[in-house]
Amino acid sequence: MVGGTAMSDVAQLRLQIDREYEAAYQGLYGLASGAARHQFVHCKMERIARYYQELATRVGEDAADETLCMLNEQYYRRWKQSAHH
Repeated sequence: MVGGTAMSDVAQLRLQIDREYEAAYQGLYGLASGAARHQFVHCKMERIARYYQELATRVGEDAADETLCMLNEQYYRRWKQSAHH
């Protein structure tokens, strides 16, 4: 069983991954353009990878994969919705 501190670390990692996805999403569909946009999104995705690795060591790869898949789906749906409006 994971202790209280570890759970709050896990929650913090999930929040950080969500924030990086949000920033990457804004970088892709916000006001930035060209190479600056690509570099910004690339940096965010690298951070997500580091947070993912940390999360996987705490909760296991399956649970970390589930978190990433959920967030990918969430941001994909947001993109899809905004593309139709």
